[in-house]
Amino acid sequence: MQDQKKRNQKGFTLIEIIAVLVILGILAAVAIPKYQDLKQQSADQAIKGALAAGASQAAMSYAKATMTAPATALATAKTDLTTNYGTLGDFTYTYAVDGSTGITVTLAGGVASTSGKDIWDLKSSSAVLTKTVTFENAAVTP
Repeated sequence: MQDQKKRNQKGFTLIEIIAVLVILGILAAVAIPKYQDLKQQSADQAIKGALAAGASQAAMSYAKATMTAPATALATAKTDLTTNYGTLGDFTYTYAVDGSTGITVTLAGGVASTSGKDIWDLKSSSAVLTKTVTFENAAVTP
């Protein structure tokens, strides 16, 4: 008789199933919003990284140009940047000489997102970010 009772007691009780469902519900309520925040944070960091990559490329192009023609290094660097480094992944770069001491890097990506849902769109009204790279003694000729 005892063996027959043990065979009939297979599976989970209703209380155990409800407890598991409550725990899963709590986890889902906490994890899903956190996942959305992490997704947006990674998109923001990708945009900042792309802008830094453009600024870094501007500095390298300027350094290369000063080796060959220091007097026209800014103009030469801008030409090199515009010709060879206009895009990186989903982003588009434009470069402009800023006075006589720097290069302004402008980053644009996709279309301005009104909802903020498309993670690769820049989240500003103009969908453009800029960064100016300034070079000390850029106007000095040898």
